[in-house]
Amino acid sequence: MPDWRFNYRSRNVPVLDLVVQAEGHPAIQLTGIVDSGATHTMLSIETAEALGLRRTDLIKSPPATIADDTKVPSWTTEVAIRAQVQARLPDEGPPEPWGPIFDLYPRFMKSGSPLLGQEDFCASFKVNLERFLLPAYFVLEYWAGMSEGSPRAGGTGT
Repeated sequence: MPDWRFNYRSRNVPVLDLVVQAEGHPAIQLTGIVDSGATHTMLSIETAEALGLRRTDLIKSPPATIADDTKVPSWTTEVAIRAQVQARLPDEGPPEPWGPIFDLYPRFMKSGSPLLGQEDFCASFKVNLERFLLPAYFVLEYWAGMSEGSPRAGGTGT
């Protein structure tokens, strides 16, 4: 069960660096907020374009509900998108690949900061937020088969 501790970096929120790639396109660097309250990973149309997606690759989906219960237009894509966490090993070093490569199933909005949500990101990692400690940090944990529902070694999977 590999895990890694990530320090909160800005505005007292859990921010994480990723390398993200849409199938058939170059990878991009992305910084997102780990948002355990977001059902879906949410990215902007600008990020879709940076991933090499065209407007014709985006499919209108039901409106997304944001934090204040406002409904906003959203889109999905059938283009496969994969990501990998970038960790600073050690904390002062440059970001390096960490953990598994995992599938993202984002919903795209007209604008907004990237949010990493439950349906894909939290299905690939167990997230433990320690917001009220100084310094604040969060831990990501993964194990082989996690997103397929396989239990942790020696655990119950709950």
